[in-house]
Amino acid sequence: GFCYYRGNGVARDYMKAVEWVKLAAKRGDPEAYFTLGEWHYDMKLYVLSIDEFKKAAESGLPRAQYAVRRERESTW
Repeated sequence: GFCYYRGNGVARDYMKAVEWVKLAAKRGDPEAYFTLGEWHYDMKLYVLSIDEFKKAAESGLPRAQYAVRRERESTW
């Protein structure tokens, strides 16, 4: 997915990038969930973003845990 996102060795194609990262997330890759969370956040889709960060955090990814904690602190 990242090769398509960055155009490394292939033509840049954001749709294919999302496809591949979603596939990795469905297979349980916490980094993929975190990446989707970042992309959703950048698109101002905050509800989707926090859902993806939570999935990554549940797998023990520290930066996802930090993102979830920051979100909780900002909404309380």
